[in-house]
Amino acid sequence: MRMRAGERDPARRAVAGPPGRVEADPSVAMIAFHVSDMTSARCAAAVTKALKAVDHAAVVRVDLATCTVEIEPRRATARQLGDAIRFAGYSPVAA
Repeated sequence: MRMRAGERDPARRAVAGPPGRVEADPSVAMIAFHVSDMTSARCAAAVTKALKAVDHAAVVRVDLATCTVEIEPRRATARQLGDAIRFAGYSPVAA
């Protein structure tokens, strides 16, 4: 079926949100890691960068107070994400 300009594809999964912001797909499971050696904003940035290198579309949330990283992946597996954190020099433990 051909769509006209301005029409939305009903088969496409989208979550409404503010323009320019990517919202998480509710069907995607969240993956969490406790990273005890992540102690500063610089560490958090390094972990985020490593995760985005594996899955650029993932939603990453870092909580330095609890040393927790929550990821809503789009393409990567939990193992790949954990390996990325390890490769960045940190010690992830599944939360």
